[in-house]
Amino acid sequence: MGTSFDVRAYADEDEVLTTLVQGIVRFSAGKESVVLEPGKQAILDKLGQIETREVDTYLYTAWKEGVFAFKKQRLEEIMKVVARWYDVNVFWENISQKEVTFTGKMKRYDDFSKVVEMLEMTGNTEFVVRENNIFIREK
Repeated sequence: MGTSFDVRAYADEDEVLTTLVQGIVRFSAGKESVVLEPGKQAILDKLGQIETREVDTYLYTAWKEGVFAFKKQRLEEIMKVVARWYDVNVFWENISQKEVTFTGKMKRYDDFSKVVEMLEMTGNTEFVVRENNIFIREK
């Protein structure tokens, strides 16, 4: 319907997200359907249920500007994004570190060591990089 939007749908995630920046989008799954307005996001869960919420669209579209942008996001979710982009494997030595939150932005095209350096600013988290493996633990 003439629009600007983002869709995030990965096999290893439990949800499909569609975020509308401008225009109109009709989001349908099975018999359910919603019409999104700018600044809204549709979430389709693994049970086929659709939920909508208001979001900061920049957090979902910053990748177009070559940036990772996060706002109070769990480290587990951040590492899914980082692992896809840099083609690395993530190993959690301390499961509690998945709950650490991070707010900030990083250039997607930076060397991976710069991304790790930024994430280590979360405080008590240490990242050990060995080839294409990242081991995450509490300091």
